[in-house]
Amino acid sequence: MKKTLQIICLIVLTGTFSTLKAQITIDESDMPEINDLFLFANDITTIADSTLFTNLLLIGDIGETQVWDLTWIKNDVIDTTFYFDPATTPDYALFPTANLATTSSEMGLVYLLKNSTKMEALGAITPTQFGTIISNLNQTVLTLPNNYQSTFQDTAVVDFAFYFGQQIQGMQVDSLRFKSTNFITTLTDGWGTVMTPHYTDNVLRVKENTITVDTSWGYVVVVPGVVEYWIPFETKIDSSITYSWFPKLVGSSLAEVTVKHDTITEAKFLADPNALKINKIDAEKLVNIYPNPANDYITVISKGNICKLEIYNVAGQKCIEVTVNNKITVDIENLNTGIYIYKVLDFNNKVIETGKLNIIH
Repeated sequence: MKKTLQIICLIVLTGTFSTLKAQITIDESDMPEINDLFLFANDITTIADSTLFTNLLLIGDIGETQVWDLTWIKNDVIDTTFYFDPATTPDYALFPTANLATTSSEMGLVYLLKNSTKMEALGAITPTQFGTIISNLNQTVLTLPNNYQSTFQDTAVVDFAFYFGQQIQGMQVDSLRFKSTNFITTLTDGWGTVMTPHYTDNVLRVKENTITVDTSWGYVVVVPGVVEYWIPFETKIDSSITYSWFPKLVGSSLAEVTVKHDTITEAKFLADPNALKINKIDAEKLVNIYPNPANDYITVISKGNICKLEIYNVAGQKCIEVTVNNKITVDIENLNTGIYIYKVLDFNNKVIETGKLNIIH
């Protein structure tokens, strides 16, 4: 009997181990969908420890049947990544083939195309102090279906100019021009199991090598209408490698680690909303908001005690903060059309509920 139990246990353990080691294929169904919200925990404090983060062994090896232990990544700051319908944005006509949109701290509003062959960043609308920059990127994010040793190369260019009208180094510079070119090589260099602080799953590891060339020019006016020309000001070349671990049926990578000049400069993992005590919307939600979609105003009804409601845009900027005591009407006329995230906080400023608010004017 004892020997039989040992055999059964061995079979179970072997089956479990085999399941965790299974090679997977990432396809269109494993990419994000409209209304997907992902919470990423970013490591800030440990990154400052240069002694630790020059140890690239933390990233793990290439190859088959790997086990990548990324439980060293700390949860210092939570960032949100939200995917929404691009047709709800004012500039959708510039990228009419997009079927997803999201926001980036560097690029602003990013338009994406997802299909059976690739995930592609079509373009971006980036607000700057010099005006809005419209970029046609056409950059492949990931080829699909993606398997071990899948590879591709791509180039993405951002090129814009704007009026400057000031002096630089004694020269009258009418306009400035910036061009950033990213030469990207991507290789799916391993498969196996990844362990993060919140998840353990079968994954493919994708290695993205990016070489960036940034060049700036100034349009110098020596004699107006007679001697005017562009001169180069500066050229910078930099490189980085980003490793991403992709599972099945999640819609996002489970972790990402970026290396520059043989030092880890960024590390983050997909956070479990339940582990962060951020509850999904259900019939028992603490705060009801209607109408949703909304136009000029919303009515907020809370259950029980006073709480605080905060509304954020998809860039993570707080747009509205109100105290709710049973029932309140909130004016949203000044908010642009789009998807917003609301948070409900208790007396200790602890997030106890989150949700999505769609505003259409």
